[in-house]
Amino acid sequence: MMSNDGLWQNPVVVELRGLGQYRVVASNAEAVDCLLEEWPADEGEAYQDALTICLAAADGRSSCDIARDAFLEAALQAYIYVDPCGRYQLVS
Repeated sequence: MMSNDGLWQNPVVVELRGLGQYRVVASNAEAVDCLLEEWPADEGEAYQDALTICLAAADGRSSCDIARDAFLEAALQAYIYVDPCGRYQLVS
């Protein structure tokens, strides 16, 4: 079932811009922004897949769960730390 609001049931906390600086990604739109503006490299199959799927989810053509899974896979491939416990400080 597709979510109309684009919010993820379980946000993803990724470490970007340096050690101890985290960003909370809680929606399809935030995932697209993160991938386009903050991702360390815009290459790799998982990155391209995540961008395509998150854009589709932001337009209502894919589900939030699929977008979140693709985002996590891209983080794994890019060696981006994902905080499993949700401890973070927001990056402004």
